[in-house]
Amino acid sequence: GETILVVEDDALVRSALVDVLKTLGYHAIEAADGQAALALYEQHTGTIALVLSDWVMPAMGGLELVQALQTRDPTLKVLMLTGHPLSQETRETVPPNVVGWTLKPPSLEQLARDLHKALA
Repeated sequence: GETILVVEDDALVRSALVDVLKTLGYHAIEAADGQAALALYEQHTGTIALVLSDWVMPAMGGLELVQALQTRDPTLKVLMLTGHPLSQETRETVPPNVVGWTLKPPSLEQLARDLHKALA
């Protein structure tokens, strides 16, 4: 029943993620980019348990979004989505509120496991 903010610039992927989250019993709020995500976060402060965000997005990418969210709430957890393999150096340079990485497209089972682990 936790609320998850989904940030994904591809409308079809975003819609599919929201549908999967609802199937898994989560409440989903969706944003098409990092700037919209920040506005939604401000509107829903205190209710968002996790941010599920794409890493590569136009205007404001995942790293910028994570950094902006961390200044607002250092305890807010972020699970990153990426379609690209990440180097160990990239993983080591992101803020500590990034609690995991999921390769796109995730299976229902993989996403459920990653969400459970991130929220635990």
